[in-house]
Amino acid sequence: MDYLREDIFKVCFQRYDGKFAGSQRANNKFDAEPLQWHKLLRPLVADAVAALGMLYKPDMVVPMPNGANWLGLDVAYLLGTALLLLCKNEETGEISYQPGGQQQLETAKRVLYVEDVPNRRSTTIKALALPGMAERVVAEVAILDRGMPDEKLPLQIPVKAMFVEPIPAMLPKNSPYWRYAS
Repeated sequence: MDYLREDIFKVCFQRYDGKFAGSQRANNKFDAEPLQWHKLLRPLVADAVAALGMLYKPDMVVPMPNGANWLGLDVAYLLGTALLLLCKNEETGEISYQPGGQQQLETAKRVLYVEDVPNRRSTTIKALALPGMAERVVAEVAILDRGMPDEKLPLQIPVKAMFVEPIPAMLPKNSPYWRYAS
């Protein structure tokens, strides 16, 4: 999987001057969005993430909004499960059901969360707080778990990722990760 990791990092790793969702200042970013337009990598990534999720025998996939929607759609299709999309208010970060979403959730017994790049897990925790959700979620799967171990918020569900690499939000100038950034 090393060749796949290299190709994914070349497409997704970037220099960045801003803050992560958890208000953490950052000089680098792993942006998985370009993968949705990549004809070769998208199916490989979706297959790998679906394989991780298959172990949990889900009957519904819920991608973390909004970045993982494309991946959740692919994973739900590959696993033959229902798909439930959530809404995220970009200004407040609040997560909610789309109209009719909570009723759709009631048809599921085993929900699989799909995230593109979990970091501190704040989005997952907000989604777990939705009414009726926490008792149904069996796991979360992802492309890259980049979170620093001492900064990850605790979860009561397993998180499995294609790649687990703690990448600090602020990388030094001599970091080997910069070779991927354009």
